[in-house]
Amino acid sequence: MAARTGTEEEVERLLSAWFRERAQEQFSKRLDAWHEWCREQNLPEPKAHLRLMPKRWGSAQKDGRIYFNPDLVRTPSICVDYVIAHEVCHLKYPQHDRAFYRQLEKNFPRWREIKHRLEMSEL
Repeated sequence: MAARTGTEEEVERLLSAWFRERAQEQFSKRLDAWHEWCREQNLPEPKAHLRLMPKRWGSAQKDGRIYFNPDLVRTPSICVDYVIAHEVCHLKYPQHDRAFYRQLEKNFPRWREIKHRLEMSEL
């Protein structure tokens, strides 16, 4: 129980590690729901990775790696689902063009509302 007697820095480190573990679990679990869609689209199987990104919630790579800001786990679940849908759509459409937004609309019809909610989230 180091957190009970630890310094503020130790407590912060333990809490941060706990949040990272929850983030990896949650993002991987939610991303699993997209595996079949990706297979149907002939896209690589998406894999969740964590990366601190000061100005982004997520980032997708051509090979299926999707990087998530671990702080995303502190937002409402629907916001996590929006970021996942957004990044999965980037596996098919790398740019923010009309085709990308059509796909996002099809996969996550409430994306505008949820994006706004995410932007209003205070971390």
